[in-house]
Amino acid sequence: MSDRPFDFSEFTRGGESGGSGTSQRGPSVDGDLAQFAEFGVSHSGNDADTTAGSPSSLAVVGPPLRLLASAAGAAVVGALVALFATGRPALAVIAWLLAGPAAFGLLGFYVLKDSRLRARAIYAAPTWDRTAYWATVVLLLGAVALSAVRIADWVGRW
Repeated sequence: MSDRPFDFSEFTRGGESGGSGTSQRGPSVDGDLAQFAEFGVSHSGNDADTTAGSPSSLAVVGPPLRLLASAAGAAVVGALVALFATGRPALAVIAWLLAGPAAFGLLGFYVLKDSRLRARAIYAAPTWDRTAYWATVVLLLGAVALSAVRIADWVGRW
């Protein structure tokens, strides 16, 4: 190496040595760039796409509407059971369990899974998605209230 601090003559093209007197070959610009002939493809056989994820990570996803329908279905079943639970406290409690914890639990799973799916690359929800969500919430609240009234009616007569 040379005595001068900014002497880069040993790294000249083709390994020519400047004033340092050494015959060390520096990095060749032509040889180093030849391995990057195509953008995104290495010569080791791996494509750049394999590091970014599989093509399925770019699939179009939507909201988990089955969970939303399941929550609404549990609320409807709970409301129907509550309608026929007059004088039967066990049925009123079953209706409350269906319309309350079960249906709201399914709605919670819907929100959780929907949030995860919204974080994906391509998310496409139908235009009626939010309306269906809020209609399900109102249905759940009505079914819980109906079953709670049946339970309260039974407790009041006890």
